[in-house]
Amino acid sequence: MKFIFGFSRPKNHYFPIISWCIQLIEKVRVSHMYSRWVHEGVESFYHAAEDQVHFLGSKAARKKLNIIEEYELDITEEQFKQIYRYAHKRAGTKYAKKQLVGMLLQRVFGLPSNPFADGNKSAVCTEEQGYILTHILGFDLQGDLEVVGIEFMRRWCRDNLKKRDCTDGY
Repeated sequence: MKFIFGFSRPKNHYFPIISWCIQLIEKVRVSHMYSRWVHEGVESFYHAAEDQVHFLGSKAARKKLNIIEEYELDITEEQFKQIYRYAHKRAGTKYAKKQLVGMLLQRVFGLPSNPFADGNKSAVCTEEQGYILTHILGFDLQGDLEVVGIEFMRRWCRDNLKKRDCTDGY
């Protein structure tokens, strides 16, 4: 089964200040990471955004996200079941706005750790997808998931996964 990690920025937002700040600080043209898959003919997007960790259907996701880059890998049925169970357990978890501020403070002031790290009580997009990569799929990201940002994750995916053509639908 194909499993996809993607990078995007908001579509149709009048004043996406958080996205702009992330792009400026990280020096990239994306501000968000998600995962997606098609299972039994249904496409699902899974991410941490706005106020919580949640799922979006294909139509809603494509209306909200300006998809910039995607990377894919093949996973087993058992890995998919683990991801599916994990994602459903995490759905509704609070979005880590304070943690995002802590990541900013680290980058601006060179702090050694994120002062607002809170384990799994809340999540930002890169943390949620990083958990899937490390704890379920077994990759070694060599980074603290409450610290690494969008550029780190984009670079890791670029170096370790197969890039997809974002214009070809699923």
